[in-house]
Amino acid sequence: MRKCICLYSGGLDSRLIISVMKNLGLEVIAYHGLHCFEGKDTFEKTRERVTRECLALGASKVVFRDMTAQILALLHKNRYGFGKNLNPCIDCRINTVTNGFEVMKEEGADFVCSGEVIGQRPKSQQRNGMNTVKNNIDELGYEGLLLRPLCAKLLDPTIPENKGWVEREKLYDFNGRSRTPQFNLAAELGITEFPTPAGGCLLTDANFALRMKDLLEHKKNIKNNDIDLLKFGRHYRLPDGDKIVSARSSDDGDKIEELPLNGFYYMTAEHPGALVHIEGECTAQGRRIAAGIAIHYSKFRGQNTVGVKVWSAAGETEDDAEIISFAPVTEDEFNVYRLG
Repeated sequence: MRKCICLYSGGLDSRLIISVMKNLGLEVIAYHGLHCFEGKDTFEKTRERVTRECLALGASKVVFRDMTAQILALLHKNRYGFGKNLNPCIDCRINTVTNGFEVMKEEGADFVCSGEVIGQRPKSQQRNGMNTVKNNIDELGYEGLLLRPLCAKLLDPTIPENKGWVEREKLYDFNGRSRTPQFNLAAELGITEFPTPAGGCLLTDANFALRMKDLLEHKKNIKNNDIDLLKFGRHYRLPDGDKIVSARSSDDGDKIEELPLNGFYYMTAEHPGALVHIEGECTAQGRRIAAGIAIHYSKFRGQNTVGVKVWSAAGETEDDAEIISFAPVTEDEFNVYRLG
């Protein structure tokens, strides 16, 4: 039995190709590139979800790799530029497909499948962009081994088709922005659960991109938790370099506290409000603004002085907090530093 690697993003198209290739008699191994730009779930939760989804679709195995460092490198330097915000779509797609071919070699598979549809997305799924990805893959020695089952009939035949591993007539000629052909195929294949079509990469989001650009400007050795922090709360960058994040909800606060961070936490002492995190030199101005934000998003706004709990984000808990009195600050005073 021939074996293929299917690149799995979690969207409908990547679900379809797993099911299609399985129905054509191939063993399917799914590959999912983990990275900190794909949502708010932890890697552990993403692995659990993706494994469950892919096995249900017919994959025999799911392989994961952390692509965060690769994408970070592309934010500093890339070959094909950015999309509307901070999304290096073409270069990122080349990385994803390249990773798929490395998995192909490791797993002893024969070729790689991806779920592009010509014309479906404005950058990475236009014919020119798809050709750019193909040309880069060809240069790496994988010429003819990238199959795009959903639009294969509109492209030149690949090695899997020419050698009879896959029947070209049983592939598809989808193109354009309409999702109707995919919905119809999903119904035919019995695929009833899939997410609403949307841009899944946070780098396409204007507010997240603004926060990411700020992080790139102020921090050299960026870790996964630095990126994860950008997904929660309100963000502020002070002139002295201190970074402040204020939780919007108790869930935000829980997520922030779960991250391995440096700096300090601030929260009003009685009837706690927003959890506020500060990182940097923690200057006098930074401490005052952080405490002022904690007071502003609590029931103590407008009082002369308020007791605020302060504890280290590295190794301490709220039970270790010191209570310090601070005066409130105005919303205008801290919002001037707001990122998005």
